[in-house]
Amino acid sequence: MMAAGGGMESTPAAERMTEGRQRYLRAMLDVQFDGGKWLSQFDDGPQLLQRVVLASAPVTEPPPGTQGMELIRHLVLDPAYQLK
Repeated sequence: MMAAGGGMESTPAAERMTEGRQRYLRAMLDVQFDGGKWLSQFDDGPQLLQRVVLASAPVTEPPPGTQGMELIRHLVLDPAYQLK
């Protein structure tokens, strides 16, 4: 419905949706990810990280010495990642 000022009339359902969106946005601001800390559990080598990220052996082996986020980027581009 159009209000006298030309805008949309506020309904209880619309207000609840707006409040829900605002709660969701506030909650998402509280989500934090520490990539370095997460990757530190795979310090034993890339094989464990590959087993966690890929459903099978990688089609293309990562270049020797690749580690950290560069290794993750390489693995998620591998066709085996699509299987998981």
